[in-house]
Amino acid sequence: MHRPRHAQVIVKLQLAAILLCLSRLLIPAALVMAIMAVFSGEAGHSKIALALGGAAAVLAILQWIFASGGKCPLCMMPVLSRKGCSKHRNARCVAGSHRFPVAYGVLFKGHFRCPYCNEPTMLELKETVRRS
Repeated sequence: MHRPRHAQVIVKLQLAAILLCLSRLLIPAALVMAIMAVFSGEAGHSKIALALGGAAAVLAILQWIFASGGKCPLCMMPVLSRKGCSKHRNARCVAGSHRFPVAYGVLFKGHFRCPYCNEPTMLELKETVRRS
């Protein structure tokens, strides 16, 4: 199992995973509020729908920023970013996204499998050997 060399990579992966999950939860909430605004005709529901949609957009941008720094230690690809690169043939896909299994592993398991090289990575720092 591979391990990142810097603690910043672990923090960026955790933040990007949290922001990915939050932004994906706010989109359906904004749609539900928009539908409620159309059927009820209240301005309050439409303001809430716009606020939720704006918050989802801001969280998606922040996730994109943090995800660019969270890279696989082996192939150096950002595992929570959308790249045009081909994925490994055995990479897991949940709800049409290769990022959700990585985010789940980062948040709840403490390890993940890279969708590009399909190698496991522990979210612990790599021990460095000091030369004297």
